[in-house]
Amino acid sequence: MTDNVNDKKNIEACKKFYHQHKIAFNTDNGIPDYSSSKDWSFTRTYDKKDVEAWNKAYDNAIDKLQKSDFDIAKHTKKNNLNAQAMCRFILSSISYGGEKRKAFKGKDFDALQKETAKYYDKSKARKEALDF
Repeated sequence: MTDNVNDKKNIEACKKFYHQHKIAFNTDNGIPDYSSSKDWSFTRTYDKKDVEAWNKAYDNAIDKLQKSDFDIAKHTKKNNLNAQAMCRFILSSISYGGEKRKAFKGKDFDALQKETAKYYDKSKARKEALDF
């Protein structure tokens, strides 16, 4: 991935995305993280079609984030799987492909999680993200 994951403009757009669409960051109100969605044992808990959709969204996110000078703000106006997957990569505290996160660190991750916790609604968990 290019440095799109460390681009402060993309990080701010993703933080805004979670607030705008009232998604509790890093909970089951949104798309699961990349490593969880790639674990096919997830199909024991979730519908196989949902897991396939999450994986496709992450594959699309990888493709888009590899483009130079990628501006995620154009893709986060609507809450959909692709936008959530891209933002999960950008805001993930786990390095992808060996790249280190420089701009969005653990303390930022924790702060966003606390800020968006008020949006958590177990009854609607992942519902919007699955309406694709």
